[in-house]
Amino acid sequence: MRTFAWVRAVRALLVLASLGGSAAAQVSDAPDVYARKIGSDVHLEWLAVPNATAYNVYRTAALVQPAQILGQTGTLAYSDVGVVPGPPANPRQLYYWVKATDGATEGPRSNMAFKLNIDLTKGSNYVSMPYRYTPKGPGIAGTSQDLCDENVQINSVTRYKSNVQGCVVPSNFSCGGSFGNFDLSAGKGHNMNLKTGITLNLVGAHDPAFTPGGPASNSLTAGVCGCNVSLVSVPYHAKAKSAEQLCKEFATMGKPLYQVEYRRFVPPTLVDHRCGFAANDFPLVPGTVSFLWTTTPTQWQPAVE
Repeated sequence: MRTFAWVRAVRALLVLASLGGSAAAQVSDAPDVYARKIGSDVHLEWLAVPNATAYNVYRTAALVQPAQILGQTGTLAYSDVGVVPGPPANPRQLYYWVKATDGATEGPRSNMAFKLNIDLTKGSNYVSMPYRYTPKGPGIAGTSQDLCDENVQINSVTRYKSNVQGCVVPSNFSCGGSFGNFDLSAGKGHNMNLKTGITLNLVGAHDPAFTPGGPASNSLTAGVCGCNVSLVSVPYHAKAKSAEQLCKEFATMGKPLYQVEYRRFVPPTLVDHRCGFAANDFPLVPGTVSFLWTTTPTQWQPAVE
């Protein structure tokens, strides 16, 4: 028995020696991904992960479909070329994520990044923005001026303050103006007033701080009548796929919703769903703003895929 134990010990020492004297460290962290468009390309960037020797980039056109590996890179960036324009050349939605690898195993999946083409019409359009919109690069928050610069057909951009008691109080910026520019806040509902109809090409990523249990959340006001309502951007990869599923998510928090409204302009649509009832349930479409009527003030940390 001692001989067998000694043999096992010698073999273990030989393995350690071949690894430089210690067991190989594995990749255990997920990359923190940012995304922006550069020309017609979706450009992904991320922070380095300890022990990683390369990074695998994944993409899918729908979360119910298997993801494809676009490629592997030893750098901290990757560009998916020519995919920003929508149909017929490319899918309207694309989802991305990155995994670090040490050459033998992969680490956990990164936060998700997105490309979304949204058809908007002349006049007022409620738009759900990516929670991490950084058109000038990682760590630089996108602003209303950035949207104006990217889309010359936008007259003005409005951000709604969902945590204000009483009627919703917006921040408004007129394109070309010299004051009033504001950050496009994660999770808030936004509105764009257009000179003419356009296809808005949005590229961004989800903010990991908005995952359940994270420090950030949407502050929602209370109100079941009048104009006391919260306008929010539901994450593009939310676990809740319908209004009633969103109602049930809030119910598990002990902060029940009263009603969810859905507004889209192409084609013109306005539907409201009363929580707990079968009538008028509707899918939560990425890029559209949800109007949430809550029975009590609450902090909402959306559950995501």
